[in-house]
Amino acid sequence: MRDWSLSGILAPRSEESFLGETLGKTPLCVPGEADRFAGLVSWKLVNELVSYSRATPPRLRLITPEGAAPASSFCREGVGGFPRVLTGEVNSLLAKGATLSVDSLDELHEPVRRLCQGVEDRLGVAVQANLYAAITEAPAGKARWNAHETIALQATGTVNWVVHAPTARFPTMRDNPPEPAGDPAVRETLGPGSALYIPRGWWYAAGRANEPSLYLMLGFRNPTGLDIAVRLIEQFHALEFMRMDYPRFAKPEIQSKYLERIQAEITKACTEPGLILGFLKDLWALDEPRTELCLPWGATQRRSLTDDHILVVSRRFTSLDTVVHLEREDAVEVIHEGRKLTFGEEIAPILECLYKRQPLTVGALAEGLRGAIAREDLTPALSELIERGLVAVREPLDTAEGK
Repeated sequence: MRDWSLSGILAPRSEESFLGETLGKTPLCVPGEADRFAGLVSWKLVNELVSYSRATPPRLRLITPEGAAPASSFCREGVGGFPRVLTGEVNSLLAKGATLSVDSLDELHEPVRRLCQGVEDRLGVAVQANLYAAITEAPAGKARWNAHETIALQATGTVNWVVHAPTARFPTMRDNPPEPAGDPAVRETLGPGSALYIPRGWWYAAGRANEPSLYLMLGFRNPTGLDIAVRLIEQFHALEFMRMDYPRFAKPEIQSKYLERIQAEITKACTEPGLILGFLKDLWALDEPRTELCLPWGATQRRSLTDDHILVVSRRFTSLDTVVHLEREDAVEVIHEGRKLTFGEEIAPILECLYKRQPLTVGALAEGLRGAIAREDLTPALSELIERGLVAVREPLDTAEGK
């Protein structure tokens, strides 16, 4: 089984060095064995996504040197009203130098989902993977920048990257920084198995040789001070005083007292212990999970689980910080898909075991819980977690093939 983790895609560079010295600061190119990203994407996958999975606009894009081609130029309404991609038009655009892009491939392809989950486990933020496929030679186009961090993973072919230093510090989507001038800070040719990290705000452009090329772009956004401020504002919604009208027609001394009270509340919120930890807990608990449908188990209790069935947690962040022990001794609360779900106390050790070691077979879970929960109680507890969407089941054969 390949190491689909942050350390796996950065090797031989250490994960600690990347997080402490590189992340958010400077680009990094990491050469690798040609087959390092084999099994993640292929031309067979590209063909199946468009032909059978019906990846269509806006998820599917064709990007020309002039910009994204209009969807109407390669797609039309088909039978039943579903969008239909026009094969001839796609072939023509690719032959002229366009790049085919499929956004959020982690929602469509399990190996890429596993890769993103491995990176998420270390970074603690959501990771999205976009696929880029090109056939013909094309020079580096107009440089662009992202308001998030980016890691390019070259699967096949080669791509020539040009990276310029940022022209604004810590830009957000609201900003419009000036285009770079002068020589680039980095020129790198990525071959199969190589990776390139591009920090937020750095400008980049990609050119291609005259050969088919496939690469992934992993995108993730580091939390900022603005995100913490937004959390504070959400907390202020619970304060009646903060929701009341500003006394703009009152006497000056009343307005002054009102502002003093606001300042006091803000100071109190900013100085209370656990501000950052609470923010991270909210980030993990409220993030939207990927869909993990596992029929028929999720909708029926008539099919039993064997010791060989595989269990996975249906959320991006597997942290016990998102499990709240209620005042009742026999209940715990978990936030999932924006809802608060209450379970019996026996659920906590099950989630703890899965969070630490997933994916896990039912048999291995039972062994890990020996002494904490009786085997006859494990099956109904798992059934409840599966039914309510927190845990998903995979067939043993499917999992073995996926590895």
